[in-house]
Amino acid sequence: MANAEFGLPELSVGNYVCSMHISREANDGVDEVVGFQLVDGEIAGRRGTLVLQTLGEFDGRVARWDATVVPGSSTGELTNATGAGRFEAPHGSTASYELEVTLSDR
Repeated sequence: MANAEFGLPELSVGNYVCSMHISREANDGVDEVVGFQLVDGEIAGRRGTLVLQTLGEFDGRVARWDATVVPGSSTGELTNATGAGRFEAPHGSTASYELEVTLSDR
């Protein structure tokens, strides 16, 4: 588990379900973090799940990562969704999270 808590209790598009993060402490004091998050929810009235792959860092003050929708991971009405996002959280503060998803034609 990373040195920073990356759990997202709720997204505007649905619910955060689970995550796995692995960190590596670097000599320069900046930990590298890689992870996966499963999101179950609704986007633009379409229900399903998708998996986000995250890659980022924690410098002891701020946790940051970029996320991409894992190709082939989306289900239900979100099947074939693509997208990317960004997360940033100062230690002990409220986080900001942006996710832009493109949905395939029905």
